[in-house]
Amino acid sequence: MSFCIDLDVTFVGHILISVTSSTLVCIVWNFNKILEILHKHHCVLAYLSGHTHHGAYSRDKMGIHHVVFPSVIEAAPISSAEHATVLLYPNRVVIKAPEDSDMFDVIMDVNRGGVL
Repeated sequence: MSFCIDLDVTFVGHILISVTSSTLVCIVWNFNKILEILHKHHCVLAYLSGHTHHGAYSRDKMGIHHVVFPSVIEAAPISSAEHATVLLYPNRVVIKAPEDSDMFDVIMDVNRGGVL
């Protein structure tokens, strides 16, 4: 049974669950079980995390976007790199990074067609 009812769901966690967005050292110990559960539901759009202190992005075989945000403590003392803006549209989700950060913009198609 799926918990999806015409929804796009994004999960947020501290530690990564995708081996394609980091090394095994920075991945939660039971990532395979978590991904197995998320992959059962077609409405999971993204998993947002941190932990590695470096930004990263990947999209897994089931179309889930894995976005890793860079650490605030790695940002320059006078910078706007301590945040990102998430813009929600009917057909996409945009994560907009500050210009002076190590983060990059991510655009996710909510129709599961991929990154725009």
